[in-house]
Amino acid sequence: MRASFGITGNDGISDFASLGLYEGGYNYGGNSGTAPTQLPNPDLNGKPPPRPDIGLDISVADNRVNLTADLYYNHTKDLLLERPIPASSGFYTISSNIGTMENKGVETPVEYG
Repeated sequence: MRASFGITGNDGISDFASLGLYEGGYNYGGNSGTAPTQLPNPDLNGKPPPRPDIGLDISVADNRVNLTADLYYNHTKDLLLERPIPASSGFYTISSNIGTMENKGVETPVEYG
């Protein structure tokens, strides 16, 4: 018997994705200024919890037939997705934890050799 766990992360999320960011170099009526480049979202979470997996390995006939069985169930929530927002905000989307996904099943490959 064996057991394992894995962590699903969100690739591509920056270290400052939850913060409101501003950038200089914008011109307002002949005066230099700043403008928002990213909306804040303090509820943003980029690390779903670890997921377990259990399995069983069996060999018979002097290791000529090998059976591996894995059982898994993963319900992942709070996945990052781009959510549309009103264009009047100056932006079209914002990253939000609104995605869910469920994976479940049994894997049973058999090897003959």
